[in-house]
Amino acid sequence: MKQFHFLENDYDCPDSQDSIREAKTRLWYAGFKPFLEKMKIHYQFHLMEKDKIYDIIFNPNNILVTFSVYVQGSDSTFLNLIASAGRNGIKGITYIDTSGALVDFLNKVFIYDVKNFRHVVAGVNSNNIITFDADAPHDECFKRIRIEFDDVYGDCVKLKYFNLNDQIS
Repeated sequence: MKQFHFLENDYDCPDSQDSIREAKTRLWYAGFKPFLEKMKIHYQFHLMEKDKIYDIIFNPNNILVTFSVYVQGSDSTFLNLIASAGRNGIKGITYIDTSGALVDFLNKVFIYDVKNFRHVVAGVNSNNIITFDADAPHDECFKRIRIEFDDVYGDCVKLKYFNLNDQIS
């Protein structure tokens, strides 16, 4: 059975509790209540030992959950993770962004920061990188991110319907 792991870069404080509560609410509305009761919370994730981080991230039975890692300082954690997966051909990671901010973050990264560009694209497109879509019905509110280049100036991050229940059952 799959195990949800909430990755929190902050310490256990009111702000981190708000992020965890919001993430759980969005996952609950989408029908993942049974997984939330057993979800493991990892505070100060970026300070953990590398071996422990790798055990969490690269275990195909783990579902990674975040709420707000796309802020200054924490953004490099996500980019390093996904670029490493792309660079090393790692497949099977399921990462859920419950904030819905990942699409805008990636579109900005691809405009202003081209370091590891190919690796990030490969990491996103070869894994299950999921984000929250507030405009979708509850049963379709989590969508898979794909990087597609339709034109030179348009956003390249696209949302695709994805049955997350099939992935985690």
